[in-house]
Amino acid sequence: MRSLLKICFIHLNLVFFSINLSGQDVSSEVSGLSNGEIQIKAQEINNKKYQSQPQKALIASAVIPGLGQILNKQIWKSPIALGAIGGVGFVFWQNQMNVSKLKNAINIRFNGGADEFAGIYTDSQLFSLENEYTRRRDYSFLGLIGIHMLQCIDAYAAGFLVDFDISPDLNIATSYYPLPNAPLGAKIILSWP
Repeated sequence: MRSLLKICFIHLNLVFFSINLSGQDVSSEVSGLSNGEIQIKAQEINNKKYQSQPQKALIASAVIPGLGQILNKQIWKSPIALGAIGGVGFVFWQNQMNVSKLKNAINIRFNGGADEFAGIYTDSQLFSLENEYTRRRDYSFLGLIGIHMLQCIDAYAAGFLVDFDISPDLNIATSYYPLPNAPLGAKIILSWP
C-alpha cells in the first residue's frame, strides 16, 4: 500500500510540476566577471592537479587487475578486484587439478594398471566425475573472464567519475509551469554551466 502511494505521489508531481535539475549554480559567481575572467576560471577548473584518464585506467586494469582502480584514486577497490580474480582463479586451478587426476586414473585403469581410485569408483563413475569437474572448470574459467571484464569496466566507468563535481552547489527544484491549451504533462529541465 505504501509503495502504491509513493508511485501515485511521484506521478502527481510529474504531471503537475516540472522538475528543474541543475548541476551547479554558478550564476552568482559568473555574473560579475568579464569574458576573459570566465575563461581564466574555466582554465583553472580544467588544470586541476589530477584529471581522469578512463582509457588509461581501462588498459592498466586489463593488463594488471586492480591497477586501473589505483589510477582512479580508488585504492580500496583494488584488493576486491584482486581477491575476486584470485578466488575464481583458485577454483579454476582446483578443478583443473581434479580433471587431470581423473583423466590420469582413467588412462591407468584402461591400460590395465591400478589407479588411486580402484575399489572406490567404477569406470562409469570415473567418467561422470571427470565430466563434472570439466564442466566446473569451464564455468570457473568463464567466471574468471567475467570478473576480469567487470573490473576493467569498473575502472573505465570510474575514470569518468573521478572529475565529477559533488559540491554543495548541486541542486534539484520543482516548479509549476502552466501551459495554455496544452494537455497535462510533465517536463524535466536539466541545466549546468
